[in-house]
Amino acid sequence: MKFQDQSLSTKKMNCLKKLSPTRREPPCLEWTVLRHLPKVLVYGTSAFIVCLMKDPAIVADAYYLDDSDLPK
Repeated sequence: MKFQDQSLSTKKMNCLKKLSPTRREPPCLEWTVLRHLPKVLVYGTSAFIVCLMKDPAIVADAYYLDDSDLPK
């Protein structure tokens, strides 16, 4: 039983090995996107809140009192 467990773990680890003819590429677009992502999220959230707050106001119907001093 112990032998089978070890063979399974080595098979799993062999899947995670780097292939031998690999080369490293310089970071490009993905690091630029990840670097600016927090700014985009903050500005996007604040812009959404501003747009939400600038929506037209919903006003309830007026309730006129019969004995008020205002003219009808």
